[in-house]
Amino acid sequence: MDLFAPNSSYSPMRPPIFVGGDRALAYSIIITVSTVGLTLECLFLAGIRRLCGFEANYAFTLLGGIALCGVHHILVESTAATLSIIGLQWENNILLFRIIGELAFAPLFCLPYFHVLLAAHRVLVVAFPLSCKALHRPIIWKIALVLILIFYISFLVINQTNLAGITYVPRHMIFVALYLPYTYIFFDLNDFANYGILAISITVYPMLLIYLKFTSKMSGSRSRYEARMTIQVSEGSIFQKCTFEEPSMSIYIGLMFF
Repeated sequence: MDLFAPNSSYSPMRPPIFVGGDRALAYSIIITVSTVGLTLECLFLAGIRRLCGFEANYAFTLLGGIALCGVHHILVESTAATLSIIGLQWENNILLFRIIGELAFAPLFCLPYFHVLLAAHRVLVVAFPLSCKALHRPIIWKIALVLILIFYISFLVINQTNLAGITYVPRHMIFVALYLPYTYIFFDLNDFANYGILAISITVYPMLLIYLKFTSKMSGSRSRYEARMTIQVSEGSIFQKCTFEEPSMSIYIGLMFF
């Protein structure tokens, strides 16, 4: 079981080795950013907890799921950095750091499904309200969440085999993909899904707002309510990108050039 070669497109570019004061400084940066991110995620969850449900307000439940993915990732990342600072070596704890790597990335790979489900729900509620009433059964939306949970568990199981894997390397204080047959496929699919999230954010929500603008005279207060909720959902999605996904990537990029 080898790490990806330095010239691999999936491997960090010449990751630095942190020792002594450099490791302490890197740890302080990671913990500071993680603490800020965790605080914001908790505030976000506290703000929407009463809005969540499994009917028309299902969008807030999905935003809560995205926020929980953020909390999950941040806690695992902080734990990994703490194990690094106390001196645990990768060579002596291969299984432990592999489990940590998989736990850190499993919620990241679930994010595209949350975003797609979020956009699909908004489209159904706004553009097809009559048809959507038939789908507004809690059991249907609960099944959708169960499918995400099944994917999460499947990701963990597959990455414990010799098919794919991600590990945390304490001396570099970053996560690295393992050189296994299907790890490339996971990352390619994730890249494709991330582009899909970007396309959804750029097209779906603005188009829904335009649609609501043109139908506001016919629908009246309902159109204004849906427009407000669509704006709240898009803002929540952007908030998650800014407080969870982008800071995590910034840490890794910054440490590579430390």
